[in-house]
Amino acid sequence: MYKLTPFTNAFSKSSNIFVHVSRRKFTTDIKSTFRLPPIELQTLPKLTNFDAAKEFFSKKLLEGNKELHRVWLAPDDVVKSFRTVFPEIVASRGITQLNENAFGLWDKEPNTVAVELDDDSIKADEKVEVMSVGGPAALAGAVLQKLRYPNSQVVYGVTHRHDSNHDGSAYYFHERDAFPVYINKVNRGPYCIYADLRKRLIPKKQLLDESINNRHHVKISLNWFNIRPSMLFGIFVPNFYHMMNDIYIKDPKKTLMRHTVEHAKKTHDIVSAVSAKTGVSKEAFLIQGQEKACYVGFEGASSTPDAHFTWLNKYTEIPFYKIDHTKAFGKDVSEVVTFPRDGLMSPWIIDNLKCLLSKQSNGIVRENLQVVKLLVKKTENNGVKVTKVIWKDTSNNQNRVTEVDKFMFSFGPSASLAANPPKYSLLSHLVDVFQGKSRSTYQPTFLSFARHLANKIKSPIFRGKQVFKNFM
Repeated sequence: MYKLTPFTNAFSKSSNIFVHVSRRKFTTDIKSTFRLPPIELQTLPKLTNFDAAKEFFSKKLLEGNKELHRVWLAPDDVVKSFRTVFPEIVASRGITQLNENAFGLWDKEPNTVAVELDDDSIKADEKVEVMSVGGPAALAGAVLQKLRYPNSQVVYGVTHRHDSNHDGSAYYFHERDAFPVYINKVNRGPYCIYADLRKRLIPKKQLLDESINNRHHVKISLNWFNIRPSMLFGIFVPNFYHMMNDIYIKDPKKTLMRHTVEHAKKTHDIVSAVSAKTGVSKEAFLIQGQEKACYVGFEGASSTPDAHFTWLNKYTEIPFYKIDHTKAFGKDVSEVVTFPRDGLMSPWIIDNLKCLLSKQSNGIVRENLQVVKLLVKKTENNGVKVTKVIWKDTSNNQNRVTEVDKFMFSFGPSASLAANPPKYSLLSHLVDVFQGKSRSTYQPTFLSFARHLANKIKSPIFRGKQVFKNFM
């Protein structure tokens, strides 16, 4: 029998701790720890520095550089011991519980939200001023909306936190990561194609050796069967266009790169404002500290972190400085820089935001909410506005209809919107254009006819039924 004595922070997840804790008490309590009762294990697991994992993936690589359609788990004794020692992590993050069926909800039916015109034939079950649905961005939006307009009724909904990136790996905030991915050549289309083709052409044993022993091995592979023309013309080509403009043509102070980072810099102002408004410590959302966010450079790299971020500071100021790397980092590390404005998201940020919203008058948090359809109407500026949300309560599979004044969403890359326009022939559309005839929902124009025609072609080059402004 073996006994392990773990340490933990002095708060449990269920206590809703930070929402009603003063800044001084937070600073004191977060530094204190207490001993939990010893955990008993019948046997200690055999830890082998991931030898089993490396053997599994090495074998798969030698069989062919293919997409892996399964989840690898450590040996049973390691998994069982992990679940015993860290039950809170397993419960809150689902660690060791992910499997091939984790996203089965979206396999049964596509994660597609229909968009249709609201002809008032569908009656609402309720009316709310603001509804915000989706992941952490939607939750943050709901909280900010409620704090900005305290008397408004705000509803936040999510299908299930494991269908979102609530529990994703990116529990940090880095202003430097707001730069578009194309600042690095390994993320540019032409280089990605080169790297992938090279991996397919060199011997598998050489590829395996490089992936294990070459620290600068580029971990990029393309699934060519998943690259549709719509992605090529809608994502890759525009990204390449913006890269050329930002890096080689435009004034650095007028680029998309600068805009995205300046937008990310607002995080500190927003969190400070929320803290001042609610009295909740800033550390309930973001955690900063000495050397909390470091960037490591290795020997043999084509550039150093210092040179890279000095170049990026032409676009916008990202403060950083070098730190001593000879003590706490590996022998192959050549340079380490740290970013004082970057840091970590609090592990409790999701629960704190939900608690903050639900504690407000007319602030509502709903789980098991899956959006099925959005109903829209024309606005005065010839756009469209969401007027009703049809959603399913996944706990009982019942559909409900909510009338809204404002709708916000953050569905992530797995979801898509599909506009279902009313029945309207191309001929009728063209006749209306020449006659200058106005429809109840829009004014027919040659541009709206062109979009209508493009959607009728049903070519994968066009990204769905993009008919919101002029056609619908």
